[in-house]
Amino acid sequence: MQGNEILNNGMVFSSFLREDGGVVRTSTTYLSHKAEYMAEMTVDAGSFRILGGQWEVSRPAPGMVCGREPFPESMLDREAYLSFKFPEDVGGIMPKRIVRIVRDCVRGLVQAETYLLPERGFADDKAYDDFFDEVYVGGCRAYSHPHEDEETWMQYAGAYRRTRGIFNRYKTFLIERDPAAGLILVSGALSDSFHEMHVRFAASAASGEILSSGATFKRAPMGICFSCGGLADGLVGLSLPLGKGDLAELTAGAEGCSHLFDLLCDLADESGDVWAESQPPPSA
Repeated sequence: MQGNEILNNGMVFSSFLREDGGVVRTSTTYLSHKAEYMAEMTVDAGSFRILGGQWEVSRPAPGMVCGREPFPESMLDREAYLSFKFPEDVGGIMPKRIVRIVRDCVRGLVQAETYLLPERGFADDKAYDDFFDEVYVGGCRAYSHPHEDEETWMQYAGAYRRTRGIFNRYKTFLIERDPAAGLILVSGALSDSFHEMHVRFAASAASGEILSSGATFKRAPMGICFSCGGLADGLVGLSLPLGKGDLAELTAGAEGCSHLFDLLCDLADESGDVWAESQPPPSA
């Protein structure tokens, strides 16, 4: 019996370590059977200003070359936080795939902040919960519909305060072709120190149209987060390659989930690459 053909599978893993001297070191590694590369960044634990960074390509994807390079000077001293934007010159220096995993480093710092309250100037857990409640109103479904009977973020994080490894996250992806059904099957998962979710969708191998989709939340800080799984149903009717604007419309904003959006963006990139490879070359 003929099985499915694996077109690509792999993972993106990020770790965040508090080091001596008031420094946080973060690294994100992309590893699949097609490529392997990583980015590493150090930030000041109090200001989140970027102190330094580098990337290294061990096995290149198309458009990349093996080797190690430092961050451009324009990246240094920028705040790696919610308002972070890449400087304009990065596009000509840093490969797009490296930009993607550096963005993971920045996004993870927002979560790692949970264990950096003294360094970040918060007097106590309540001060941070109050700040988080204000910042995320309108930014995700959980904070747009708070429930007084649920735990606060810091209560959900737990009594133990991490001192070294302050945050971890991995995202996985699997892209398959089902030749019998004429489908491209895409599945992925995100699991970090606070969340866990899984996404699957199927697209026509002939047209790229998404025919079925769904998501499941396994761990989340608040009860309403679990209802965000239904957002992935909106992928049905869209076509590969998925646009980030469409994904933002489905999963970002006051009724969305930034973590689901993050995972879907990765799956869009991976499935988009596979879809491009499957298309016939343009006629002369």
